[in-house]
Amino acid sequence: MWGSTANRSSATSLGAQVRSALKLGEADAEQKGYAQAALPASLDATRLYAEGMIRLRRYDATGARPLLERAVTLDPNYALAHSALGEVWARLGYDQRASEEAKRAAALAIHFADEDRLVIEGRQAEITHNWPRAIQTYGKLHEAFAENLDYGLKLASAQSSSGNPQDALQTLAVLRKLPGAAGDDPRIDLAIAEVYTATSDSKSVLPAAQKAADVALKRGMKIVFASASTYQAHAFFSLGDPAKAQTTLEAAKQAYQEAGDKVSVAARNDERSQPAVRQR
Repeated sequence: MWGSTANRSSATSLGAQVRSALKLGEADAEQKGYAQAALPASLDATRLYAEGMIRLRRYDATGARPLLERAVTLDPNYALAHSALGEVWARLGYDQRASEEAKRAAALAIHFADEDRLVIEGRQAEITHNWPRAIQTYGKLHEAFAENLDYGLKLASAQSSSGNPQDALQTLAVLRKLPGAAGDDPRIDLAIAEVYTATSDSKSVLPAAQKAADVALKRGMKIVFASASTYQAHAFFSLGDPAKAQTTLEAAKQAYQEAGDKVSVAARNDERSQPAVRQR
């Protein structure tokens, strides 16, 4: 626990800064007591969690991994960091590790404020592919924090994964109306491309993936650009244009290399007749 009033004050202030940086909702007076339970026992752990989440939001699971691992090493009871690390492991294909981190986070989050607890429950539902639970959980978060892009994207992903593409597209259409840069975030178009890929609508994939790639390139979001390029390559191949598919796939591979994502580079090298879509 915190060793002094000054430390507790610093932690609360830093916690507010983390919430602001990650575009999380502001805790009300009633929730603040519960929110204290989510505070880590180390300022360094809080900073590492924030840095890891910024990378995770850009789909850089490889870059987020060491940051979040250090965070939970500094504070083994940091539930939000365990939950985020679980998402990292899931994205990297380590299902058992992902499940273990998700369970650990859930056990630690019993007395958390609603928002933090629901985030942890939603991630656990995703990791275990419990899509109805994920939709219910992220639906609550999206309703309560309508301007939080991340919650809306999570909801759309769960809806698509559960076999409800139209629901996902409706959610994404709502996100498109968010003010400022949020409504033009390339992750929205990337999610649209993902939905159309899942429904084998290759013609609809191309404009969404192209817009995601263009905006991501301007914003320096290399892995988002690479993911969008991979969806484009898949669509080009499906539409009978292997030359464009290969060119676009090479652009994705180069972006992954520049981002230090060796796993995705290897996946691109292994692709032969048809480019596989990256599982985010």
